[in-house]
This record gives sequence, C-alpha cells and structure tokens, in this order.
Amino acid sequence: MYAKGLIWIRRYNLRIAREKEKWTERLACVRSRLDCRNGGDFLEVVGNSFELDGMNNIFQGLINSSLKEPKKIFLYDGVGALISAFFLGVVLVYFQEHIGIPKNTLYLLASFPILFFVYDVVCFFIVEKKMSIAIYILAIMNFLYCILSIVLALFHSVTIMPLGWIYIVLELLVLALIIIVEFKLSKRLARTKS
Repeated sequence: MYAKGLIWIRRYNLRIAREKEKWTERLACVRSRLDCRNGGDFLEVVGNSFELDGMNNIFQGLINSSLKEPKKIFLYDGVGALISAFFLGVVLVYFQEHIGIPKNTLYLLASFPILFFVYDVVCFFIVEKKMSIAIYILAIMNFLYCILSIVLALFHSVTIMPLGWIYIVLELLVLALIIIVEFKLSKRLARTKS
C-alpha cells in the first residue's frame, strides 16, 4: 500500500513537471510573437505573468485598423449610439425607481444618441471626402454629450442611486475611449490627406 502511494506521488510530480515545461514553452512562444509583432513594447513578460505597458498601443491598433476603412468608425459609433439610446430611453426608464434619474432627464439623454445615430448614418453613406472633419465633429459631439451627462448627473446627484451612478460612470468611460480614438483618427487622417 505504501509503495503504491509513493508511485502515485512520483507520477503526480512528473505530471506537474511536464505541465510546467509546457507552460514555460508556451510563454516563450508568446513572448517571441509579441516581440516580433509589436516591437516588444505592448506586453512585457515579467516572470510568469504579463504586464500591460501602455494603453497607447491599444489605441494605435484601433486607429491603424480604422485608417484602412475610416467609414467603419461611423458604423461602430452608430451602433453604440443605438444601444445607449435603448438603455436610456427604455431600460433605465423601466427601472427608474432603482436608478434614481428622473424620466424626463433619461428621455433628454436618450434623444442625443438618436441624433448621433442619424449623423453616423448620413456620414457613413454620404461623406466621401473630408472624412477627418466628419470624424472630428463626431468626437466633439460625443465630448459635449459627456459634459451634458456630467452636468445632469451632478444636478440630480441627490436622487441618483448607486445603480444610476454605475451606469453613468461606465457610459462615460466607454465614451471617453471612443472620443480619444476618434480625435486621434481624425488627426491621423488629416495628416495623411495633406
């Protein structure tokens, strides 16, 4: 019985050693791929874990992919605007007692993403030239919408409940990322056109 236990422990230790070798090889493979593809600065391998070196490279990847087809930014923004309008005008109105934002404020905030959606559709199908200006205007509109959302949230801060604050903060974070990408994309497009 004792010998069977020792054999089992040895087999288990060998299995662990093999798994550790496999993961070390995989880590080396991932490290070499990242070093070749991104110049070694996107992810830095430290020990057995990854550390994010900077968000700037993520934005650069989004901008570089959007440079090939800049019209897609209007498609992405339009879908996001529809989702935002649906949540603000339907879902949050339904759960207004749990959110704490007054219904008229929710309807007001929902009207702007609908206008943004119309702008996105027009730009997607009509704008061929001056794409950088259209994207810059979109970024400005999103930025002004963020400011309006913050002002209205502060105005109703007494009545807004934790779920309402969670929604507002998450929407503002997503919008901030979109605005940064749109500003950088418009700047890059303006540079490539001139």
